[in-house]
Amino acid sequence: MKKSSSKKRILWSFNPFQNDPKVLKNAVALLKLLSRQSGLQVEPVYVVSPAEVNVVLEFSVPAKDRYQAVAKLECEKILKKVQFPGLLPPTVLVENQVRLSASAKALAAYAQKGGAYAIVIGTHGKSGLGRVLLGSFAETLLYHAKNPVLLVNPHLRTPASLKHFLFASDFSAASRRAFGEFCAFLKPLKAKATLYHVVPKPFPWASPATAYLLGTQTLTEAQYLREVARENLDKAEEFQKAAKKAGVPCEVRLETSDEDVAAAILKRVKGLKADGVGLAAQTGRWETALLGSTSRGLLREGRIPVWVLRAS
Repeated sequence: MKKSSSKKRILWSFNPFQNDPKVLKNAVALLKLLSRQSGLQVEPVYVVSPAEVNVVLEFSVPAKDRYQAVAKLECEKILKKVQFPGLLPPTVLVENQVRLSASAKALAAYAQKGGAYAIVIGTHGKSGLGRVLLGSFAETLLYHAKNPVLLVNPHLRTPASLKHFLFASDFSAASRRAFGEFCAFLKPLKAKATLYHVVPKPFPWASPATAYLLGTQTLTEAQYLREVARENLDKAEEFQKAAKKAGVPCEVRLETSDEDVAAAILKRVKGLKADGVGLAAQTGRWETALLGSTSRGLLREGRIPVWVLRAS
């Protein structure tokens, strides 16, 4: 199958040398759904560096061509087993630097140049010190990507369709910009959105401590939560206007919770039977351990695809 002349394609961050069958299986299941519902083609893209391939070819052939040839053969061998309508031949990018960030930059630049609809990437759900020391291609990609990234963890429960996504927002300007891109993602899927914002309940000691320090004219917990709710309704209106303009049905859920934010989001996702969740990721300046605690919690504990756009 030839590559479409259309710029909009789903990019699949593909690695023929990864050895986790769950990652491959879950990514393929999600890509089939995305392609079928959106009508877009899927382009597997692999960024190869000299450290990743054992090249056994004529040394009269330029190094870049050797790396591409070996990697492409490996890609094609794996992809033969997972053929589905809309799947394009693989693209192999060669990055001469061994650093993880260099490969992530190469993929991010390729996606931006081609106007990718989204980059789909499987994660291994690593945790603890090992993940921090080894780094994560997915997290590093998020730091560099200007296109949305759809992350799939090994425990994904593939939905029957992708008709309803929850967007978790803190109502920041960055989240508002990401929501615009999120609506553009939902439109070809003909999916609806639920805009979700959770306000953590104050600690039980917060009100008496504030009254002691500032006097009796401070707000009670109930008054504080009512005031926040009014403000958030006003903020939510701007998001609803953006969804309406994009032609995406959108409802709003504003809640308070004494749970961790990621846990509250996942609870609401389950209650609404949403097929996926989206958010703007707060990323740091370091190129490892980049995601904020909420994003990382969703990836580790959730069994749904997570749509992420880096806050900038």
